[in-house]
Amino acid sequence: MAKRLIKKHDNLVKKFLTDVEAAKEFLHIHVPSEIIAKCDLSSLFIDSGSYIDDDLRKRISDVVYRLDLLDKTSCVYFYTLLEHQSTPERLMPVRILRYTLEIINKHINDYGESEKLPLVMPLVFYNGERSPYPYPTDIRELMADQELADKLPLGKFNLVDLTVIPDEEILQHGKISLLEMLAKHIREREFKQEIIQLILDAVIVAHSNHISKSLFDSAMTYLMNARERLELAPLFNEIIVNISEYKEEVMSWAEELRREGEERSRQKVMSYAEELRREGEERSRQKVMSYAEELRREGEERSMQKVMSYAEELRREGEERSRQKVMSYAEELRREGEERSMQKVMSYAEELRREGEERIMQKVMSNAEKLRLEGEERVAKNLLMSGVDIEIVASATSLSTQEIESLKENMH
Repeated sequence: MAKRLIKKHDNLVKKFLTDVEAAKEFLHIHVPSEIIAKCDLSSLFIDSGSYIDDDLRKRISDVVYRLDLLDKTSCVYFYTLLEHQSTPERLMPVRILRYTLEIINKHINDYGESEKLPLVMPLVFYNGERSPYPYPTDIRELMADQELADKLPLGKFNLVDLTVIPDEEILQHGKISLLEMLAKHIREREFKQEIIQLILDAVIVAHSNHISKSLFDSAMTYLMNARERLELAPLFNEIIVNISEYKEEVMSWAEELRREGEERSRQKVMSYAEELRREGEERSRQKVMSYAEELRREGEERSMQKVMSYAEELRREGEERSRQKVMSYAEELRREGEERSMQKVMSYAEELRREGEERIMQKVMSNAEKLRLEGEERVAKNLLMSGVDIEIVASATSLSTQEIESLKENMH
């Protein structure tokens, strides 16, 4: 009977509270007027989700309303918890706090972290056997020291902001001063002398307050992992001088730093040497290519000069032979008649001119090719004698690698 009544009760309450007009009336009645006055009731939205744990749904259900603020800066969620068990739950404020946080988290997921957080007002709808409701509605009333709980409100935290705490104040914090000084200055661009001095002062303060070896070692290990180790050499030297108890251990760290510095220096030297070697090879290659290009151009120039000279010589020789033949034939034709002679002479002269030009051109092209090959071979020989690799010689001339290898053998 009781179970059936609970189910019917739950159905009835939900039927009323999920009706929009009834919900508005419910909120008007049970929410303080100063809160309702800032809400836009026309924006009322009933959330279909539930924040109740599965194992509690037999005795608890919930309804969530969402209303926009009138100024549209955010919204308010009215979280109504329906408790249909006869015995109320003492830790209900804890459960309400968890559900409130879940509503806020869901809002952040839906609207993004940049949006203003919503307000959440919880309500518990109770009709249990005990009257009035016997347990606290404020979580602070469940805490042992309510006066202290008032000074530690939920959702507010005390901030330890090292960025604004003066170094002089940090040095008054005993063992903790070492932690705070390291945390404050670990991101400094450079560990200048004043930073080294502040950390040394914090080490001395922590030591005078009997800091354990384990904490000191952890602080120094943190430093060596967070900063360039060579930066720490001045600090280690000061610790050795000022705190004899740490001398042996810090000296071992200092020696480790020295070796690490030597190794880094060696690596830098090797890297620089390799860079110089590559640079030298590149300069040598550039010089070889430049010299090869110079020889190629020089060979081409000499070849061109010879070709032009030989072509001029052939042209003159052809003209002279043609002139002699024309004069001889002209004399013979002159005797036969000036008119016929002149026509034949002009025809034959043209024929001879064309024949001479053809022969000249063939000889010029033949000799030009020979001279070009001679020029290429001279360039290749000069490069080979200079110790240039066959592949580079081939890229600098039009000769194949087989021709260059044959030329190299003939040189020997």
